[in-house]
Amino acid sequence: MIQTVCGLIDKKELGITLAHEHIIIDLSLIRNEQDSVLDNCKTMINEISYGKKLGLQSIVEVTNEGMGRNHLKLKYISEKAKVNIVASTGFYMEKYYDNKALDNAEEKIAEIMIKELTFGIDDTNIRAGIIGEIGSSLNTITELEKKVFNACIIASEKTGAAITTHCDLGTMGLEQAMLFSRSGINLDKVIIGHSDLNRDYKVIEKILSSGVNVAFDTISKNSYLDDDVRLYNLLKLLEMGYEDKIVLSQDLTRKSHLKINNGTGYTAVLGGFISKLKINGVDSKILSKLIGGNIARVIDKN
Repeated sequence: MIQTVCGLIDKKELGITLAHEHIIIDLSLIRNEQDSVLDNCKTMINEISYGKKLGLQSIVEVTNEGMGRNHLKLKYISEKAKVNIVASTGFYMEKYYDNKALDNAEEKIAEIMIKELTFGIDDTNIRAGIIGEIGSSLNTITELEKKVFNACIIASEKTGAAITTHCDLGTMGLEQAMLFSRSGINLDKVIIGHSDLNRDYKVIEKILSSGVNVAFDTISKNSYLDDDVRLYNLLKLLEMGYEDKIVLSQDLTRKSHLKINNGTGYTAVLGGFISKLKINGVDSKILSKLIGGNIARVIDKN
């Protein structure tokens, strides 16, 4: 079963899914600008409607503590937009940490996440369905971040919840994978996020060879890396047999990403990128894994 903000669903109900997204988010305190604030329910319901026209059924929403998470708004949006939304628990990366992450030992941090996964977020019965996005900083995993990663491992082992991560600009993915591998955690419950920001597919293949999953989840963010490079790398990895270990998304985080502001909204994956995969011979069976089957398997608690 998969935990959504509106309750448990069977994994078959998840359907076409964006595996790493934001619907309600506020990064303005750190970024010191308002483009990184998404807080209007009506606007976001409208944005989701464009994705639904392309078949979108579910969104894994990875906004957590320190990122402006609002689980009440997520439930409202899920009900009104008629999409499944999986909410997250956890802590982002060090510069976004609040006192819960800064001051507590890893066991206490794990308890916070376990409570949100099993009982509910804050004083509600709205439960998180995944641990994420758990981040490392650019070119390093700080000691505080290692503490949070270890707490996530404890929480995952005790609840069966999957972990999805943030690799800042694609860095430290292999190091994250090795950290998880050394812990003995079930690596099929781990998704290394932003792996598609690595220009060389061989780097991504090394991450995959550890046993974890990877996310090609910054699709359409061509200022970071051109989608043609993402496409080439993804096709290479599919040729190597990794079709069961890759999920797709686009990581919408800004007002400027929205359709109403001439961005792609939630259509970049299900629109242009999937079409490019089809043109390059990727069949419907593999596509269904990339945009639904794989993420459903990973976040399913059986």
